[in-house]
Amino acid sequence: MSTLRNIFILTISGALLAACAGPDIGMLKSMPNKGTAFDKGLQAGYTELAKVEAAKYDFGDADHFGKKAMMAASGQNVLPDRLYERKLPKKYVGELQGAWQKLTLARTHGGKTKAPAALAEAQTQFDCWIQEAEEDIQRIDISRCQIGFNAAMAEVNAAMKAKPKMAAAPAAKAPAKESHLIYF
Repeated sequence: MSTLRNIFILTISGALLAACAGPDIGMLKSMPNKGTAFDKGLQAGYTELAKVEAAKYDFGDADHFGKKAMMAASGQNVLPDRLYERKLPKKYVGELQGAWQKLTLARTHGGKTKAPAALAEAQTQFDCWIQEAEEDIQRIDISRCQIGFNAAMAEVNAAMKAKPKMAAAPAAKAPAKESHLIYF
């Protein structure tokens, strides 16, 4: 009976340790992505966030970002984190709410096609920012994510405001000479 109990305890302990190990970063990076350029950017960005959080032993957030990377790889609609999904200190709510609105507007008004890489970067940096703000421990990390978000959104906004280049008009041809015969 004691041996059976020890095997059970070892099995449960192994399962718990595996659950705390965070996502398999190599698998996340190598997952094939048949989605859009935006989806590919999200997969890369969320994989990087999962890697960073796992290195800090924040396995809960590492798993959260790992799941978002897998969703992006499978072409699912991956939304930025919502403020109500996190327990945010009040001092961050107003600024994050405004950033979330800008990001959401860009997502719904053509940003995915006009600036897919920059929009993916903005979304992953927003999720980084909101996650770090929730922890409210490392001001440098909060600022790094916020600055990354603002830089990416500036690029998205520039791409969204840019007027599409019009094709050059074909060169005008000289009118063909017409010949007329006049009879007298």
